[in-house]
Amino acid sequence: MVNFKKFSFGLSSIDYQGHIISSLGIEMDPSKVKVVLEWPTPLNAKDVCGFIRLTGYYCLFIKDYGKIA
Repeated sequence: MVNFKKFSFGLSSIDYQGHIISSLGIEMDPSKVKVVLEWPTPLNAKDVCGFIRLTGYYCLFIKDYGKIA
């Protein structure tokens, strides 16, 4: 049986597992970006490692992520 509550037709973009998918491609969900922007400034090596782990996945979306990190 088909569950029509799970279907959406004619949308210009959809939110899927933390990503926004549209005709422009796959983008980061703004709510996920907000978490990164609000992360406290790392004060020691342990904090830096935690931040790199948090942001590592987003290297797919950020040009020159390796240089920035």
